[in-house]
Amino acid sequence: MDCVYCKGNISVCITDYTVILKDCVILIKDIPSQKCDLCGETFFSFNVATKLDVIVNHEKVNSNRMTEVVYS
Repeated sequence: MDCVYCKGNISVCITDYTVILKDCVILIKDIPSQKCDLCGETFFSFNVATKLDVIVNHEKVNSNRMTEVVYS
């Protein structure tokens, strides 16, 4: 697979994702993803992106100032 931005090679990896909201920060760790070897852009599959959205929406409601979640 080629990067949609620079046409570089895409490799499978594990990454972390940080969401900064008005009143809290959510750190999601160990997310399966793909990353471009050339430009460093990170990509998530549709299923992973959907689950990240669910996690963020849940933590946004139940979070204090800083929350760390392990993707599983």
